[in-house]
Amino acid sequence: MSSKSEGVTTPAEFAPQVRARRMTPLGHGGLPQPLRPSREELSNGSLHTQFVEVQGVVTEARTGVLTLLMPGGSLRILVYDLNETAQCVAAEDALVRLRGVVGASWDPVSHRFKGGEVCMFAPEIIVDEAPPADLFALPPKRVPELLLFDPQASGVAASQDFRPSGAPAR
Repeated sequence: MSSKSEGVTTPAEFAPQVRARRMTPLGHGGLPQPLRPSREELSNGSLHTQFVEVQGVVTEARTGVLTLLMPGGSLRILVYDLNETAQCVAAEDALVRLRGVVGASWDPVSHRFKGGEVCMFAPEIIVDEAPPADLFALPPKRVPELLLFDPQASGVAASQDFRPSGAPAR
């Protein structure tokens, strides 16, 4: 549903917000296309309250917190919607996309950003590639092969899960 809003800006803890005085429904409409930012763009706070989609491998999942491995490094995401908690935990080691509104993570006392951490409000979690059922069933790779480009590596495979083969070094 799209709407026309009239209101005033008011201070908030991090950025100004609009306090609506009147909202007029205009009809049905779709959501805008999400931004697809890099890890660094997310971490610097400039996308506060923007609709985004991020993709990466879930390396840690617990109540209200996901750690996502994405190009550029790990990103800790504080998830503010308890309905998504079970889905977050089930997504561990999977290649996922999270789509929702992102917020800057900052210290309310010092007003400094917490680098490498953002908040997402009620994100949609889309599993693009399920985690391997058995990590020991992965194809074996020799250590020198890990340094070679692999055009088949994408998603979870790109996170360098492998089962080493060969004799241990002495």
